[in-house]
Amino acid sequence: GYLIDSFISIILNKNKNKNNIECLIVKLDALGDLFLSVKTIDCIISKKKSAIIVVDEAYVDLFTCYKGVSIFPINVKSYILNPFYRYKKLAYLYKFHYNQVINLNISRPHFVSDSIIREVESKYKVGFLSDNANSSSKIDFIYRRKYDYLVDVDFREHELDKLLRLLIYLK
Repeated sequence: GYLIDSFISIILNKNKNKNNIECLIVKLDALGDLFLSVKTIDCIISKKKSAIIVVDEAYVDLFTCYKGVSIFPINVKSYILNPFYRYKKLAYLYKFHYNQVINLNISRPHFVSDSIIREVESKYKVGFLSDNANSSSKIDFIYRRKYDYLVDVDFREHELDKLLRLLIYLK
């Protein structure tokens, strides 16, 4: 994945005249974790004029209630296995400059959200340190430097508590 991302980064247009979006939120977790994140997402987007939320395409219908927010679906399996699909999705997200990018995924076994964070341009990128139980420490090390701030969490903490702590670091 990282090598594909590196190649895609080279061929993406480095256009400086990008539309500005206040916030990009990436949430590609399973359904249960997604439900736990709804209040956090509400809190974030209530303070933003424009936002894009990246979600697994299976859960797009859950986000139709958000008015004025663009929902960007991704098929995680296709994103991992198909480099052309990956390029198409990243090329769209790369058209914008984001004031803030937020990775709400705590457990990241496939690092899809980190791949997206790596490629988009933003003034400020925040997320969670990945847990070593579900993530490769080598891949975590590679993507970690793409963030401005990573919240360290205790794996025994409830997901809601982790998400609340992240809100402190948002701009």
